[in-house]
Amino acid sequence: MDLLEKKSTVLKESCHYHAPNGANIQVRKILEKIKGDAKRNQVFTRNLISEAVTTVPLVVAAQLPSL
Repeated sequence: MDLLEKKSTVLKESCHYHAPNGANIQVRKILEKIKGDAKRNQVFTRNLISEAVTTVPLVVAAQLPSL
């Protein structure tokens, strides 16, 4: 076995049998919004979070990380 064979990576094809979870995309957007707002604004964390989640559907809110 030569050096190239030892360092090569084999990627395996995977199959997913479930539909993508659209709520995860919204969760990521909300978290990025909170992070961006925190960098730009000098307000309390609770205010940032409450502003970000006021219009969030319950399906999305259920997947947000706990405080």
